[in-house]
Amino acid sequence: MPTELNEQSARAAIEAVVDPIYAKPLGELGVVHEVKLQAGVVSATLTVYALSDAKQKQLSAAIESALRAVDPGIRTDVTFQFEAPMRRTSADDPVPGVRNVVLVMSGKGGVGKSMTTVNLALALARRQQRVGVLDVDLNGPCVASMLGLSDRVWAVDRAGLSGIDPMEGPLGIKVASLSFVLGRFQPLSPFRLRVGEQVEEREARVRPKRVRPLVSGRGDVKGRPVDMPTRHP
Repeated sequence: MPTELNEQSARAAIEAVVDPIYAKPLGELGVVHEVKLQAGVVSATLTVYALSDAKQKQLSAAIESALRAVDPGIRTDVTFQFEAPMRRTSADDPVPGVRNVVLVMSGKGGVGKSMTTVNLALALARRQQRVGVLDVDLNGPCVASMLGLSDRVWAVDRAGLSGIDPMEGPLGIKVASLSFVLGRFQPLSPFRLRVGEQVEEREARVRPKRVRPLVSGRGDVKGRPVDMPTRHP
């Protein structure tokens, strides 16, 4: 039998609603941030990572149905606030200050990995985020060229192991690319050194504290797009 809602029963009803994407109750997912009841209106704030307009409407309708099953006369006001997830880091993490790392990779070449990486970096930078791109394409790194940095060169020698500053591209994007050492569109030759050694010597020397991608207003790093090579036998 329907009963009058209070904030506790309203929260319980909302937390029991199943998320349309993860197929788990909202309470189990921990996304119900705040629930208030005032003048016959339940105001609920949900913290989510990403949710399309259609899914927002679907979830709002499900919450309204759940609340009206308890109190048919109740009105609802559901607000979604978005928050980027933070990845978990370990003691040996090479970039512990980076909140999110986005890997762009595939099993073959010529499918648009570099273009995707660049577009993603530019889109995030336009949203007032600080972005760093690591281009480790072995077949012919071209991210630097796409970002207008094709004429830049790193002066690397055996004594220069203390660190290399990334180049700065449009919108302040920090770029570390093999092309700064190999030259424009030049592949990494497996006959000079083992691939792993070349990548380690030439890419790992970039000063990690200077490549600070996707930094929020508090100064903490939130993510970095990485252009990965295709799979080699």
